[in-house]
Amino acid sequence: MKIISAGQLFSPFLFLLIMFFNYYNPVSVYLTLMVNLSAAFFIFVSSRSIGFKDSYFIVLLPTVIFLYVGFMSICLGNIDVYVTGKYFRVWLSFMLLYYIVNNVNWTVSEFFASLAIVLSAHVSFIYIQILFPDISVPMASIFGMGSADNFFDEYSNRKMGLSSSFDTASFISILSFVFFTLSFRYLGKSSLLILAILSFGASFMSSRLGMALAVLIFIFLFIPAFLKSGSKLMLLIGVVIISVVFYLSFDIIFSIVLHSIGSDAAGANPVLSEYGTTGTVNALFGSHLLMLFELNNLEYIFGKGIDPDGTDIGYVKLIYHVGIVGTLAISLMYLLAFVNVKRLNTSDCSKTMIIRKFFLIFVLITFFINYKSLELYSRGSAELFVMIYVFLISSRNVKSNLQ
Repeated sequence: MKIISAGQLFSPFLFLLIMFFNYYNPVSVYLTLMVNLSAAFFIFVSSRSIGFKDSYFIVLLPTVIFLYVGFMSICLGNIDVYVTGKYFRVWLSFMLLYYIVNNVNWTVSEFFASLAIVLSAHVSFIYIQILFPDISVPMASIFGMGSADNFFDEYSNRKMGLSSSFDTASFISILSFVFFTLSFRYLGKSSLLILAILSFGASFMSSRLGMALAVLIFIFLFIPAFLKSGSKLMLLIGVVIISVVFYLSFDIIFSIVLHSIGSDAAGANPVLSEYGTTGTVNALFGSHLLMLFELNNLEYIFGKGIDPDGTDIGYVKLIYHVGIVGTLAISLMYLLAFVNVKRLNTSDCSKTMIIRKFFLIFVLITFFINYKSLELYSRGSAELFVMIYVFLISSRNVKSNLQ
């Protein structure tokens, strides 16, 4: 098979563009599909190769899932355009991205740089929205939020960055925190430390789940990496930036602590009210789970093929879409990818090791945060998942990383 070098067809900038469009889907998912179709077409014209190899399950399982959704919808006589369209889009995206990544010889440095820019862009815009809050509405509309005109009147202290929801914004900020923490640990650059801390701060600007996860990652991943650096300058820079971030986030943190101990002072805090301290917890462990009791046994197992109203829980949505059967198939795909990447030997290349470890943590966080909102096999997150996985398991990438 003829491998096309980045210099022959794709520049690093175009690779960055493909990753950016697939992760954030600006304007429309159809625009992203057009980008992917165009890239795949030019690769095919240049190489005349179908280029599918290695880990076929990553395209086989999405194909089976899409056919399953179509078959189930026909049998039920109830074709939900949103659900059918969603699973068709994910299937097509997986096929195209698998083909693109497998047929363009992007280097580890190019892939690493693209990930760094794509993640840091979201964090940067969170801080830009803090400085210029009026841009929050047009940006939310560009990145997929249906009606954002009056939304930020009520949630003026929370930021979405380059996403269309607070939960997804928090998820991306957390991934950015993980990525730059790992990068700082293994590459030791002060710029990576600064980006890690800024990502940590951005995690506090969107949702309470993001805050909780960010704190856990801070304790178990960031602090060990931070102390391991051994550089007094790094420690000084880190302490200063962490202090600034905590100062800016103090109102939110203090209000939540007050509420957790039952203080009346928390009740009137406008910032706390935006984060829904009581309502969210009660909903996620109460009313949002009640949707499952509306299904009969067959619907519970095989799904109903519709998108439910009245719940944000990702697993509940998946069960309505494709049932326990489909949810297990999707989970199996993620777990197989996790196991395959965990087995890779990338110890001789720092950047590849960073990408590998980032992917493993990414999969684990996706399973966890999917309880709060649908991120498993969902727009943006699914595309990033397949791009990183295919890049890592591609035989030429693994071989080059072991040289």
